Amino acid sequence: MSRKWERMVEKNQKTINAKRKKEGLSPMQAKAKAETKDVFKGINWMLPFFLVLITILNIVMFLQQNTLTRGNLITFIVYILLAVLLLFMNRPTLTIGKSSITSRRFASFQTASAGEIEEIQLVKGAVVIRLKAKKKRWVYTRITHWFPIEAVSVRLRQFAELNHIPVTGEGSK
Repeated sequence: MSRKWERMVEKNQKTINAKRKKEGLSPMQAKAKAETKDVFKGINWMLPFFLVLITILNIVMFLQQNTLTRGNLITFIVYILLAVLLLFMNRPTLTIGKSSITSRRFASFQTASAGEIEEIQLVKGAVVIRLKAKKKRWVYTRITHWFPIEAVSVRLRQFAELNHIPVTGEGSK
C-alpha cells in the first residue's frame, strides 16, 4: 500500500471508531501488517585479527626472553577470547525496510529514511550509501565486512526504485 492510501485508511478508521464508540460498540482495529525488513549481517574481522596478531607477537617476544609466566599466559588467553567475542558478537548489520535503512556498526544503530539518502553506489565488491547530512557515507565491502554484496545490491536497487533514489556504479543497469 502507498503511504497516501495508508493515511486515508487511518483517517477513515478513526471516524468509524468514533461512530462505534457512540453506539456503545468496541472499536475496530486494523490488522497490523508488520513491515518486512531484510537484514544482512557481516563479520568485522579487522580488530580481532590485530588483537590475535599482537598476542602472537607478545608470546614470541616473551618466549625469546624466557620470561613467560602464568600471569602472561592468562593475559594472552583473555586477549584471544576478546578477539573471538568481538568476531562473533560485534557484527555489522544493514537492515533495509520499506522506506528506511538502518546500519549497525561498532556500537550504535543509525537509521536513514529515504529522504535523507542522496544516492546509492553499487561497485564491484562494495556498496556505498551517500547521505545528504554532512556528506556522510556508509560503506560495506566484501573484504572488510564480509557482506553478501550481491544480495545487498539487489535489495538496495529495489529500495532505490521504490523511493526514487539515484543508483550509480557498475551494478546500476
